[in-house]
Amino acid sequence: MDLTRHSLEAIKPSEIKDNPIEMFHKDWAVIAAGSPDDFNEMTVSWGALGASWGQQKPIAIIFVSPNRYTHKYLESHDTFSINIFPQEFKKIEAYIGSHSGRDGDKIAATGLEVEFTENGTPVFPQSRLILECKKIYSHDLDRNKFSDTLIETYNNRVFDGVKPHTIYYGEIIGCWEKK
Repeated sequence: MDLTRHSLEAIKPSEIKDNPIEMFHKDWAVIAAGSPDDFNEMTVSWGALGASWGQQKPIAIIFVSPNRYTHKYLESHDTFSINIFPQEFKKIEAYIGSHSGRDGDKIAATGLEVEFTENGTPVFPQSRLILECKKIYSHDLDRNKFSDTLIETYNNRVFDGVKPHTIYYGEIIGCWEKK
C-alpha cells in the first residue's frame, strides 16, 4: 500500500500532533475492521491514546457497542484502523455514524476511497491521520463497576436494552499523517 500518493507519510506514533481528547470527542474518528472482501466502518467519539504494557507500547483505545454492525468485524479480525478526517468530512462522518453497514454500502453512499494495508486492514486515504492497530486486549464493560456519576450519565442516555460497550486496546503498528 502506498499512501504517499495521497500525500500521507509514515510517522511514529510519538510524532502525532493531534490533541487526543479533541481527536475523538470533537473531531470524531471513523474506525474500520475486516478484510478486502468484507469490512465495515463506523464513527466513534469515545477513545484514547497512550502507552501501556511491556516496553510502553503505543496504544489506541476505542469503545464499541455490541449492537453495532462493526463490532462483529472487530471481534473476528486482529487489526483495525482509526481514521481522522479533515473538518470538511464532518457530514460524511455523521452519515457513517448514523447508518448501518447491514443496510447498505456506506462507502458507495459517501464516495470515500478505501485501501488496505499489508495486514489487510481497511484505511481511508482521505484521512488526515490514520492509525493501524493490532488488537491486544478487549473486554466488555461492567456497569457494576461504574461510579455512581457514570452510571447516572450512562443511564440518562438511550442505553436501555443496550449491552455495555466493548473496550478494545490496539497497539499502534502503523501511523500515517497528511503532509
